[in-house]
Amino acid sequence: QAMILRSIGLLSALLALLTVAACSSDDSESLDMAMEAESGQIRSAEPASDSAADEYAEDAPSGQASQIQALDLDRRVIRNGEIDLEVSDVETATRQFRELVADRGGFMTSSSAQTLGEDRSRTYLAFDVPADQFESIMDRMRDHSIVVDVIHESTTSQDVTEEYVDLESRLGNLKAAEARYVELLDAAVTISEILDVEYELTRVRGDIEQLQGRINYLDQRTSFSRISVTLEPESEDNGTIAGQSFAPGETAREAWDASMQFIGTVANSMITIAVFFWWGWPLLILTIFGVRYLRRHRQPAVPV
Repeated sequence: QAMILRSIGLLSALLALLTVAACSSDDSESLDMAMEAESGQIRSAEPASDSAADEYAEDAPSGQASQIQALDLDRRVIRNGEIDLEVSDVETATRQFRELVADRGGFMTSSSAQTLGEDRSRTYLAFDVPADQFESIMDRMRDHSIVVDVIHESTTSQDVTEEYVDLESRLGNLKAAEARYVELLDAAVTISEILDVEYELTRVRGDIEQLQGRINYLDQRTSFSRISVTLEPESEDNGTIAGQSFAPGETAREAWDASMQFIGTVANSMITIAVFFWWGWPLLILTIFGVRYLRRHRQPAVPV
């Protein structure tokens, strides 16, 4: 009987060991499957992450992209200068400044003159000069031997790098859209499809021309800087009487002109009064004749 009980105990222990082994095998397989699944998820998540990064890059605001790209480009700056100079001879200064600018690769864009008096005039000049010659030309004009005094000088700068980069990016996108519309136009079959594609193609090309025009303008204004020059004749400072030049003929002529101007003013005033009061002259004549008539026919007083 003891042997039977011992055999039953051994069988029970064997069954318990088999059960534990089976459970351990199942747990191990489950763990392996879970690890494989997790590893698969990681592998599948990696390309998804790359795709998301690409989508973020494509959807990034154009302004941020422009700012990032602008760091790798040369700065584009529009520079303007204004200088007001008093010179000993305006015509000579105009000619010499034009030659100076032409020698440096620039050109004059406009000129005008204002009369100040007899043999005196103020001249306004505008030059477009290469951007790298801007400072040098301004210095040469300021220090030129014909310059008597620098009355006013100022410079301004406008950085358009970000705008330029953004315009080029938009232009590239529009040209890509234009190419796609051309492909769609070739594949269009119905009249409605052709008209719709041609309408969009015309709109895109109009936008391209507008952006290209703005880019060309910025190219010109950043490649060449503008200098506005005002040339004024040297002022005549007579100072005190001791410093005045002796010119009796000029003095007599000025006095004669002043006297004739005074006489002309008085004569004009008298003519104006005479014509304006035309209606008073008949009344004055009638009054004079009436007074004379009364004086002739007045009866003398009889003495008492």
